[in-house]
Amino acid sequence: MDPGSPVTRMLFHLEMKGEIMVAGHQGNRNIWALSEDFLPKGVEKKEIMEEELERLTAQRAIRALGTASAREINYYFPRGRYQNLKRALDSLEEDSTTHRVRVAEVQEKDARYAHDQDLILLESMRDDAFHSRASLLPPFDNLLGVRSWTKRIFDFDHHLEMFFPQNKRKFGYYVLPILWGERLIGRIDPVMQKDKKILMINSVHSEPVAPRDKEVASKIGDAIQRLAKFLGAKEVVYSSRVPPAWRSALH
Repeated sequence: MDPGSPVTRMLFHLEMKGEIMVAGHQGNRNIWALSEDFLPKGVEKKEIMEEELERLTAQRAIRALGTASAREINYYFPRGRYQNLKRALDSLEEDSTTHRVRVAEVQEKDARYAHDQDLILLESMRDDAFHSRASLLPPFDNLLGVRSWTKRIFDFDHHLEMFFPQNKRKFGYYVLPILWGERLIGRIDPVMQKDKKILMINSVHSEPVAPRDKEVASKIGDAIQRLAKFLGAKEVVYSSRVPPAWRSALH
């Protein structure tokens, strides 16, 4: 559906008012229904003024992204619908709900914000108790939500290849990036074979900056095993497309 069409605009308007909601999907299309028929009875319902709504949505975007510029907030949620984002951000900064932050060694013109509730988490990164661990990120993870920022900070180019024709895919259909500590070091292309209860790893890719030692590879293997357990797989099977340095730990 054309995002600029009158129907799309009306659906968004009704959704923002809380009168309709997505109740299901048919292929790639949303199925819309009245909120009163599908929203759980325990959900709080109250009408708030636009200025307060923009304060709330800006905070939600900042907390989801960790840190964010006004441009990234506007792009993230609710996309392109702010009437006066600057006023909302100034208000949040004035009452110390948010704070301006700077990312070391990154030059940028736009102000960047972090939420007050996340400052302790940011400070903990300097603690000696912080240890790197391997995690598999879903392709829609908030860390990947602003592609240009992910590229600048992590030098990691993330595409949602499930929306590409098969012959245009470089890494696979439902690719999971590998987070090691504070670096994105690779990605895997998994497929769950439900009938056989097998998690098939079609390929594993490493970034040029990825550690090559067996300890890191072993931790990646542990993360894949946790994914398999979560999906109910009884076995993990790897293809031959595994980086040579990690092959002994991923088999």
